[in-house]
Amino acid sequence: MLYYELVIVLDAALDDDSIKGMIEDLKRFVTERKGEILNIEEWGRRRLAYPIRKKENGYYVIVNFCLQDPEVLRPLETNLRLNEGVLRHLILKSRPPKKRPGEAEKREEETKKVSEGVSAEKLSANASQDGIQPEKTELRPPPDSSSKVAPGEARAE
Repeated sequence: MLYYELVIVLDAALDDDSIKGMIEDLKRFVTERKGEILNIEEWGRRRLAYPIRKKENGYYVIVNFCLQDPEVLRPLETNLRLNEGVLRHLILKSRPPKKRPGEAEKREEETKKVSEGVSAEKLSANASQDGIQPEKTELRPPPDSSSKVAPGEARAE
């Protein structure tokens, strides 16, 4: 399987139903070609860094997907290029998502404990029992300007 990330900037003037329809069309396109949608992040309407086709705002969508055949990218690219609602798009090859066994269960358990009113002290105590150490920061005073020595000079003590 080959993993990809697609960033799309859609025309912000489109209504929400049109945007949802375009995202559904993209999902259907990938799944019909034996691909799998892993994640879809909708960032929403944002101001563009510079005008594109005289538009100041765009609707950002990030799609992570995987394909078995890399030749599917060519028709996908063509569809995105010809679609009037797509201002910009970029397809990047990415790495497979990392899955750690038990991570999701631990996070769910911690959120459940917090929602039940368990204090942060108990959570940190549990974390230390699991071998997770809280990050410690050490504050140091700024270096004394009198202790600075020019390069090549010996320090007088």
